[in-house]
Order: sequence, then structure tokens, then C-alpha cells
Amino acid sequence: MTPPLPPDPLAALRPLVRGLGGLDQADRVRRGMQLLASLPRPPVGTTPHEVIHRQNKLQLRYYAPAAERRTATPVVVVPSMINRATICDLEPDRSLVGGLARLGHPTYLVDWGIPGPEDAGDDVAHVVLDLLDRAIRRARRHARRPGATASPRAFVLGYCQGGTLAVMHAALRPDCIAGLVALNA
Repeated sequence: MTPPLPPDPLAALRPLVRGLGGLDQADRVRRGMQLLASLPRPPVGTTPHEVIHRQNKLQLRYYAPAAERRTATPVVVVPSMINRATICDLEPDRSLVGGLARLGHPTYLVDWGIPGPEDAGDDVAHVVLDLLDRAIRRARRHARRPGATASPRAFVLGYCQGGTLAVMHAALRPDCIAGLVALNA
């Protein structure tokens, strides 16, 4: 048996119809977004760095540590493959990689590049065991002090999807890792 109709069958639609009056507000929001989009964008990714490794689209950026506070353990920052690597280097005063370097850490940022259709066949194993592993090994070799016989283990900081990739890498290659942080992963 079907339930009886409410006294006013359109009662459920009335709030939606009243909400249509908000079209003026939606139009104002749209115009505001267009105005914001037309403003000049501040430069991002401006912390001085050197690209020390390339593999396909991946670049490994090196941020030299402050000489007076240099630590031995390299920090490898692994951002999401979806976002641009500049999420970790927004502005001079709001830069994760710049802040780590100022604290004396030899800092490395994995820049995955911009994915395209040609990357559709890349599986997680390729990303973790080939691209990320080579980048971390390169950072470790680069951070090795003169005269040292072994590369230092790396402290890996993964952000978002990069945190998940970093956890997978650490599980498979624990001998390379001094510590791991998975931020927002």
C-alpha cells in the first residue's frame, strides 16, 4: 500500500524554489571568481634550487641548507602526483622546502611533472619502485659527505598522495629511510 500524499504535494519543492532567489547571489559569486582569476598570480616555486636528477617528467630539486646549521640527514619531500610540486614552495615566507633548508637540512623535492595520457600505463609499482626509489637514492648519494663511505639514510616527508607513495616505499626499502612523515595522507 502506498503512503498517503501530504496535504501539499509540492511542499518538498518549496525550499528549492525559494532558493532560486539566490541566483543573484550565485551571479555575484561567479563575477567575483572571474575578477579573482583576472588578477596577476604571485610567483610560486621561487626558492633557489638546483635540479640534480631527471627521469622522464620527474625532476629532483635540491635546496641547499643554511651552511651554519647543516645537518647530515637529507630530507626528501614527496608531494602528490596530482598537485604541482610548488604546493611545497608557495612563497619565500611560506615554503616547506625553504623552511627545511633554512633549518639546515639538505632538502630535496620530487617534482612529478604534469601527467598526460602517455602516463596512463604507469602503475604504482613503477612509480614507487622505479621513479621514487631512484629519486631517493639520488638524494642520498648527493647528500653524502666527502670522504663518507656510505650514503646517509633519508628522512622522507610525503604530502597527500605522496605520503601514501612514501609509506609504500618505506615498507619496501626500510634500509634507505631514517624517518617518515605522511602528512595529510
